[in-house]
Amino acid sequence: MRTTLAPKLRITAAALGCTTRKDLCARFHAVNPATGFDLDRSHKWMQGKAAPRSSRVYDDWALVLGTTRSGAWIAS
Repeated sequence: MRTTLAPKLRITAAALGCTTRKDLCARFHAVNPATGFDLDRSHKWMQGKAAPRSSRVYDDWALVLGTTRSGAWIAS
């Protein structure tokens, strides 16, 4: 999963028109103020050095995208 996470995040950012990681973080915080998606973690995730430990991040990601698919679908 780690190998596909970084490109997925970059595609998500581009699709949402986010020009910085801060913009992308703001999108996640807009759908869930308590999200585990923060600037420091996103930096590692977008470099492919780590992956979210909490499945809730993927659920938040689905909300950010506005899809009816589950967070598990995004993770896979």
